[in-house]
Amino acid sequence: MLVRGFTLIEMLVTLAILGILMAIAIPSYLDLIDRQKLVDATEKIYSDLQIMRTATKSKSEDVYINVNKTGNNWCIGSNLKTSCDCTQDTECTTTKTKSAEFPSIDIDGMSLNGQQFDQVRGILSSGYGDITLISSRGKKTTIKLNAVGDISVCSPSGTTRIGDYKAC
Repeated sequence: MLVRGFTLIEMLVTLAILGILMAIAIPSYLDLIDRQKLVDATEKIYSDLQIMRTATKSKSEDVYINVNKTGNNWCIGSNLKTSCDCTQDTECTTTKTKSAEFPSIDIDGMSLNGQQFDQVRGILSSGYGDITLISSRGKKTTIKLNAVGDISVCSPSGTTRIGDYKAC
């Protein structure tokens, strides 16, 4: 007599092995998602800063930067000629990024608020600045602007290296 199918023991062993594999894989998968969200936010803000710098040179106008952080809500925006308030929808017409786009990302530190890109050389008014972003699982990236206006991204020292970003 030919019997087809699984025994209860075979099925339980298979489920136990599957459970062990999932217990190993899920934390790694969640970590991967967390890192990717941080990279997405970092790349968006990096791109916005590049747009700001380009706009100031191409339009021969100073670009003013506004960074606002209240609790877990934050925004980064820019405007030609005058400062703006990125919390207002009608202001900051050059660029705008809000925490609603990246709900699991927060600003951990910044030195860009109130600065401007100079229309002649495309450098910041203070000569340098940075924004540090942190993910919900504690991963960090820093976007830095140096004295000659170059924009770079790095992973802060003492933190997990994110993507292809070098250590700060």
